[in-house]
Amino acid sequence: MSFIRKIKRKDSTYLVEVESVRVDGKVKQKVIKYLGKEIAGKPVKKVYTSNLEVTAVKQYMDYLKSILVLVYTQLLTHKPLYKIPEYAEHTAIKEIVGVDKLVDKQLFESLDDLDEMNFNRIEEVIYDQFSILRKEKKVLILDVTDTYFNGSQVEWKARRGKDGKYDKLVQIALAVTKDEGFPIMHKMYEGNIGNTKIFQDMLSDIRLKSFDTIVLDRGMISAESIQDLAQVPESHYWIEASPNNKNTIHRSN
Repeated sequence: MSFIRKIKRKDSTYLVEVESVRVDGKVKQKVIKYLGKEIAGKPVKKVYTSNLEVTAVKQYMDYLKSILVLVYTQLLTHKPLYKIPEYAEHTAIKEIVGVDKLVDKQLFESLDDLDEMNFNRIEEVIYDQFSILRKEKKVLILDVTDTYFNGSQVEWKARRGKDGKYDKLVQIALAVTKDEGFPIMHKMYEGNIGNTKIFQDMLSDIRLKSFDTIVLDRGMISAESIQDLAQVPESHYWIEASPNNKNTIHRSN
């Protein structure tokens, strides 16, 4: 009688179907077949390219247009994805992007396409263009917000949210310019990471240190982040506290 055996290799667990057999008077396990790597309690088997068969081809512009529609509509409205196709019918978005027909399935698929993109590289390219237009980088505003999420792939500990509910949280840190609201960078963190650690981690990116002033929540300042700022060549920073629970970090060269 066969059964499933789990084999652990470093951080991964693999599943194989085995059966007990007697060899030279000893009971050993004979592998019948390999089932795959265990992900979320289920076996996922690696598929080799030689075993693939192409059934459909998706052109680059197909998903790029869907992403543009998603971005434009989210800038204009906060409607859920399944209502965006109807909303787009009353706007010029489809004509601008060059989409003849729009269904919510395209938008949901574009989320998967977005997840595969290297956003750090995209933000660097956008920042380079911003630097060409704005030689002087004056005031940067940094804020962190959290939101609940559902998912079985991330084993994060639950934390108390702002509304008092205990659940899994994801934190998103966003840095934008004060005058234009232009996005400089963003990062995502586990809900249990403190704001001081988040700010210290974001300071590892030189884009934040290139601004003369950084406005952020008072609870984000730490001794480590101050020391990190002090290492910026030919610069001097000082912190100004304000009554609205905000800190302002200034720099003078």
